[in-house]
Amino acid sequence: MISKKGCFYCIFVIKYKVFLVKIKTMKIKLYSFLALVGLVSTGVLSSCTQEKKQLNSNENKEEMTETTIVSDSYQKKTINKELMLKLDSTYTANNYRYINEKRPKSKPDSREFWYTLEELEGYIAYAKKEAESKGQKVTGIKIKMGQYPEKGDFDSRLDSKLYGYQTVYLIPTVISADKEESSTKQSSSMKGEEIEGVPGMDLSSANPPY
Repeated sequence: MISKKGCFYCIFVIKYKVFLVKIKTMKIKLYSFLALVGLVSTGVLSSCTQEKKQLNSNENKEEMTETTIVSDSYQKKTINKELMLKLDSTYTANNYRYINEKRPKSKPDSREFWYTLEELEGYIAYAKKEAESKGQKVTGIKIKMGQYPEKGDFDSRLDSKLYGYQTVYLIPTVISADKEESSTKQSSSMKGEEIEGVPGMDLSSANPPY
């Protein structure tokens, strides 16, 4: 006959074993859950990576498309370093020397004019939009020489140090929208036709004096 003490011991052992079985079952469920979470996370990460690759691919395609629609005609007009130095030295020895003959030696005239790329791109986009609003199409940008007056009221934005110095300013050239001829077939005078009502662009960074 089993004593009460022995009976309690048996019950304890049975409950303990049941407890261990439950713990083991919970561990199995936990490991299964963690494995499922890991699998889902991997799937989500893989999906995000694929979407990112697709987005980058689309962006690259857009960049390539934008690149392909830009004319490569500029390639026929690029010059190397040797030719640039030739232009510079010829200008220095001739026109630039004549220009400075009537100027103080301490104040040689400007010979370099600089705009930021953003300024140039912004102005071209603005000129195109203005021309289209007038039923015309921009065919190019004319670069004209000019000189600021020695003194007087020119433009409040002009640095006072630049009075009397030469400058360059930009003017868009156009062709009426109803003329379908390409700009390459037009005469030089037609290519350089300026449009009324579209502001030019000046106030570059000039050297000298800067």
